[in-house]
Amino acid sequence: MYIGGKQVRPDGAYTSSVLSAKGKLVGQVGDGNRKDIRDAVEAAHKARTSGWAMRHGYNRSQILYFIAEIWMLAMLSS
Repeated sequence: MYIGGKQVRPDGAYTSSVLSAKGKLVGQVGDGNRKDIRDAVEAAHKARTSGWAMRHGYNRSQILYFIAEIWMLAMLSS
């Protein structure tokens, strides 16, 4: 599970199986408990009041456009 942009282990010791469409076991995921949910909510509130969320839409669009330009240049030069 990811909380605050980092992969963290769940606080509890329970897991759930992830099955493919054919019923084959693909993996295991940790089940979050109350503490995990509280940590996730706190991280979401913190992210909402800092960094990317505090930028104006126009500024975010400029950043994304810049990243797209760099990516396109990299793709064309390879």
